[in-house]
Amino acid sequence: MADIEKKTKRYPTDLTDEEWERIRPFLPKPAAKGRKPSVDMREVLNAIRYVARAGCGWRMLPKDFPPWRTVYWWFRRFMRRFLFETIHDVALMIDRERSGREASPSAGVIDSQSVKAREHIEASRWPNGVACPFCGSFDVHRMGGKTQAGMFLCNDCRDKFTCRTGTVMERSHIPLHKWLFAIHLMASSKKGVSAHQLMRNLGIGSYRTAWFLAHRIREAMVDDSHKATGGLGGANKVVEVDETFVGGKAKNRAYREPAPKKAVVSLVEREGRVHSRHVADVTAKTVREIIVTNANRASALMTDDAAIYPAIGREFAGHETVNHSANEYARFGGFAHVNTAENFYSILKRGITGIYHSVSETHLHRYLREFDFRYSNRSGLGIEDAERAAKTLRGVEGKRLTYAQPLNA
Repeated sequence: MADIEKKTKRYPTDLTDEEWERIRPFLPKPAAKGRKPSVDMREVLNAIRYVARAGCGWRMLPKDFPPWRTVYWWFRRFMRRFLFETIHDVALMIDRERSGREASPSAGVIDSQSVKAREHIEASRWPNGVACPFCGSFDVHRMGGKTQAGMFLCNDCRDKFTCRTGTVMERSHIPLHKWLFAIHLMASSKKGVSAHQLMRNLGIGSYRTAWFLAHRIREAMVDDSHKATGGLGGANKVVEVDETFVGGKAKNRAYREPAPKKAVVSLVEREGRVHSRHVADVTAKTVREIIVTNANRASALMTDDAAIYPAIGREFAGHETVNHSANEYARFGGFAHVNTAENFYSILKRGITGIYHSVSETHLHRYLREFDFRYSNRSGLGIEDAERAAKTLRGVEGKRLTYAQPLNA
């Protein structure tokens, strides 16, 4: 085998001597008894970095690396030991030292992040001045002292509160700057962010905490403002209605049948918003209730040729259908179609399959609200990531979700 100096020059992903010396102390020590490992651990890490950077499969590792099965075995062992998080921290320390800073940020820097996050949330929640969430009074003052940092006292009702009070962040021990980071990630990721990814990116201690954090942000994304304006659509506007089924396929199961697929009905306003609901069954009764309470009856309704829609369509200004079973996907020069709804379903299913992998029926309604929010505030409507995150932050007020709360609330 070639010298390590020569091997480090093969690929840009190979560890440098400085990086290797920093990482080597964190690697598992050889067992006191038994056969000593014959594989070069530096080469194993180089192979893992090559796979991560090139995006190739394990079996496609170049021959000058150790056997792919050996590399994969060590990769799984490193994952269980959280070695890659340690390597990330070490690399960050090296970069900070190279730039003339301390290896680790001081407690003051970390605290300043929380202070800036708190100021940002206060400005977002109370743009016209701090108001008491209990009585609505503006006669409040900020309390002093380190132990009461960020607290306000209402001079009328004498209650204490912070920017977390009366929001989905209430009684949360997660720092505010991590809340803002999580909100931005979920608002800017088109197909969502898994709880495991949040746990890694934010440095949260457990998956359960990250999972609950994500659900509280989804609660902040709930937006039923279309009901106040008469529903989706309106005069000279089109609302498409379609249904789909979310879940795995039996052919992808080796030993047992998958859980029954869950039905989802969506109302999509062309060049506008979307509203989705999970239903126990797709019948005229259940679908009609969703449509008439969320769509403006002055709209033109577009559906497929399912038998549940003709009676509902007579309640709207117009109703056109397309016959998918006859391979008909558009009529009247492309005016009558449900392709917009199909486009939304493609994003929904790619997110559930590729990011979340599996969604229980118990929490499906929360995931639907998440995808509804991002689609209704997409770039095509002139709303970019920062504005979408700011709108999510404004939605945290007046909502509360506890871990013991009824799951379907």
